[in-house]
Amino acid sequence: SGYNCFAGLRQLCWAHLKRDFKALSEAKGTMGRIGNQLHTLAKHILHLRKRVRDGTLQWGTFQRRMEPLIQRVEALLEKGADSGQPLAGQCRRIFNQRQYLWTFVYDVRVEPTNNLAERIIRQAVLWRKGSFGTQSERGAQYVERILTVCATCRLQGRSVIEYLRDTCHCHLN
Repeated sequence: SGYNCFAGLRQLCWAHLKRDFKALSEAKGTMGRIGNQLHTLAKHILHLRKRVRDGTLQWGTFQRRMEPLIQRVEALLEKGADSGQPLAGQCRRIFNQRQYLWTFVYDVRVEPTNNLAERIIRQAVLWRKGSFGTQSERGAQYVERILTVCATCRLQGRSVIEYLRDTCHCHLN
């Protein structure tokens, strides 16, 4: 829900959806069957996109293969949302955001999962959990900035210490 204010190239994370579908598959009755089918489709969809990434499936072929899968996923979500089952709300929530399910099918630059982003912020999450946060606005601002510098340097293959040393040197001179 934190991303509801964003539009455009927004993409729901299929790794999280796959986990949600797995949880649905563990329900009894109709919802369990719907969840099982959704989980199987999610694995297949992620496999197809992986093949695009590794070059064993052409982009156009991927898009054509996705058309019936999109229809099937949306039909199952709608069926689950209308089922009256205890977990129908979860299907309804995903179905109501369906415009954000398929961005990765229409734009090759968009990944179906946010695994890269989550790996980047992992250090910040671990720091927050281990340190109990900050006690002031100034402290929060420092943490935001230093963790951003650390993540950026890591992505660029640069030394954080050298970058900070050079930054201090430039500031003082």
